[in-house]
Amino acid sequence: FLDQFDASSAADKSKIDRQRLFSVPVRVVEKYPSGDAGDLKKRHMVCINWLLSDEPFDLETEFTFGFLDHLMLGTPASPLRRILLESGLGDAIVGDGIDDELLQPQFSIGLKGVSEDDVQKVEELIMNTLNKLADEGFDKEAVEATMNTIEFSLRENNTGSFPRGLSLMLRSM
Repeated sequence: FLDQFDASSAADKSKIDRQRLFSVPVRVVEKYPSGDAGDLKKRHMVCINWLLSDEPFDLETEFTFGFLDHLMLGTPASPLRRILLESGLGDAIVGDGIDDELLQPQFSIGLKGVSEDDVQKVEELIMNTLNKLADEGFDKEAVEATMNTIEFSLRENNTGSFPRGLSLMLRSM
């Protein structure tokens, strides 16, 4: 059936360039539509992002970063998630932690529903929490729970309503 068509040259012409690495942090401030409901003073969103690598992760590194992502953000008791939500500085988490499905893996975390006066406080809270986790490590029980959760997830291979065959194909790539 497909032999009736000519191959498209779009793949040869379409290219996504790699994001260049910055030598210093870059701050981007943009406006976005926030709707009409709620407190007008708490409409800011703060998200801190890091480019983790120039190249896609190898399998072991990808698994390691996935494990770390679950430890920091994967459950309501995860330290980074808990500290951000309990801080009262914002309404909800933004950023999806580690994202390794793009050309270059990245880490994003922040809060939405932040007042303008608290933007810097959110940034400091994220950096202080990450530094504390780097210095002190994670609770042994949290590490074990994450290991059990990931092992169970891999054994069960429950894709919910997502097609299982498609899920297996995407995981194999």
